[in-house]
Amino acid sequence: MLKKRYLTILVLSVALVITGIVLYQNQGSTKPLAEGDELPNMELELYGAGQKSLHDFKGQMVVLNVWASWCEPCIREMPELMDFAEETANDSVEVITVNMQNREYRASDATDFIEEQQLTLPVFLDSEGEFLAEIDPYRLPLTYILDENLTVKEIVIGEVDADMLHNKISDYQ
Repeated sequence: MLKKRYLTILVLSVALVITGIVLYQNQGSTKPLAEGDELPNMELELYGAGQKSLHDFKGQMVVLNVWASWCEPCIREMPELMDFAEETANDSVEVITVNMQNREYRASDATDFIEEQQLTLPVFLDSEGEFLAEIDPYRLPLTYILDENLTVKEIVIGEVDADMLHNKISDYQ
C-alpha cells in the first residue's frame, strides 16, 4: 500500500515537471500570422531604401510574398508577381516581398538574386530574423492577401501566378 502511494506521488511529480518544462519552452513564442490577424508593425531594411515600416503600405490592398533565393517555387513566381504588380499599379494594390535573409546560405544571396532577376518589387530584408520570429511563416513561398488595414484576408501556401492573384484580389475589392 505504501509502495503504491509513493509510485503515485512519483508519477504525479514527473508529470508536473514535464508540464512545467513544456510551458517554459513555449513561453513567449508566437503563433503564425493567420486570417483575421493584423500585420504587426515592424521596421525592416527595404532593399535600396534603408529602414522602412511594413505599415507604410496601410491604406491599400497588399499582396505580401515571403521568399528565399534557394526556394525553386519562389524563383518561378517572381516574374508573375512583377507582372501582377505592373497590371494592378493603378488599382490601389501594392505587391511587397520579404526575403528571409537570415535563412539564406549567405547574406549576399538575397541581394544577388534581386539584381540578377532585376526585381522591381519592394523587397524587405529580414536579416535579423525579426519578421520570422513575429510572423512565423511556416512554408515558402507564402503569400498573404491583406486589406487596407493590413488585416490578413487570405493566405496562399505555395507558388502563385498573376491570374490567381487577380482572382483573389477581386474577392476583396
